[in-house]
Amino acid sequence: MLKYRLTTTTVQMRRHMTKGISFSIALLFLALPGISQPLRASPVMNDSLIIRQINNYRATQGLQPLMESGQLKESSLLKVNDMLRLGYFSHMSPQNDPFQNNVKRVNYRYKKVGEILAKVHRKSEAHVLEVWLASEPHRRAILDPSYEDINCSNRLAPDRSYYVVCHLGRTSR
Repeated sequence: MLKYRLTTTTVQMRRHMTKGISFSIALLFLALPGISQPLRASPVMNDSLIIRQINNYRATQGLQPLMESGQLKESSLLKVNDMLRLGYFSHMSPQNDPFQNNVKRVNYRYKKVGEILAKVHRKSEAHVLEVWLASEPHRRAILDPSYEDINCSNRLAPDRSYYVVCHLGRTSR
């Protein structure tokens, strides 16, 4: 049995011989050049689960589900990264750049667009929806029947809170 050491984690691999062909079973870690720490699960929440919970709530109110948009995924990711990079939590950046500019940057040609933000200290997709539903402007946005598309992004902030950004939209179609 061979033992490989990656930082403080010992990974054991067994070598098997089958008809002269050797192969190794990699367990939980990949050894890549330049990576000194074992690869771990991402600390962020599941964006698709947040969207599914929004759609489930909309269904209880007799509304159609929102469709996941790749462009709104890109714009929400731009926004959450910008907020963490520049250290703000707002619909408007410190440079007075409104969230709509991120939507335009990804070429989402909207007729109507909205943004809902959450900053939570608990890693819980259900809690994010609870926070939004407790806020009348966020609840109105979630229940707006004119929206057709959605996507969300979230990141773990240095203060261990989760920043969640969802962009909702309706294209000019």
